[in-house]
This record gives sequence, C-alpha cells and structure tokens, in this order.
Amino acid sequence: VGVVAGGSPIAILVALSATASLLSNMMSNTAAAAIIAPIASQVCATQGISVKCAALVLIYSANAAFSTPFATTTNMLIKALGPYEFPDYVRYGMPLQLLMLFTIPCSCYLLYGMHA
Repeated sequence: VGVVAGGSPIAILVALSATASLLSNMMSNTAAAAIIAPIASQVCATQGISVKCAALVLIYSANAAFSTPFATTTNMLIKALGPYEFPDYVRYGMPLQLLMLFTIPCSCYLLYGMHA
C-alpha cells in the first residue's frame, strides 16, 4: 500500500480506504476490516502514520459499500422491497462510493491528525 501510494500519508489513507471499500462490496464489512487491519497497522508503523486515524479510515470505508446489493444488509433489504437490479446499485452507488473514497481519508486527516 505504501509503495502504491508513493509514501504520501494522505495517499496511503486513500489506498487503504479504496481497498476496504472494494473488499466490502464483495464480502462482509467486518471481514473486510479484519483483513485490512493488520496491513494498515504495519503500514502505519513503517510510515509514521497515526494508527487511530488509519483505524477510523478503515471503519468508515468498510461501511461505505454502496455499489452492490449484497454489500450490506440494508442493500439486500431494499433490493427485496423494490424492483431494483444489480446495475441500479452500480449506477447510483458508485458515485457515492467514489465521493466517500476521498471524503473519509481527508476528514479523518483534518479531524484526527496524521502523525503517531
């Protein structure tokens, strides 16, 4: 993650956010956060980033899964109630998810700081 982001702390948080969001769209948000947490902890230790900030980015990003009907329980409930198809979730969920991809890391950076 640190290599992909080029070493920039905010870019590392965006990369962690993107990874958590992507995994959350394919599996449980709890499982996605559990998979990414050790990686994030290691990256924070090597890059000098606050673990609290990275943990909050992971928590919020893992719960910002809007692009698939099976990403969250709420999405599954709505799919059952309405005539929604898979492309509807991608069409309306992807812009919101892309917005959250940059909003979450930037907000955590501004509110909680970056350095350990």
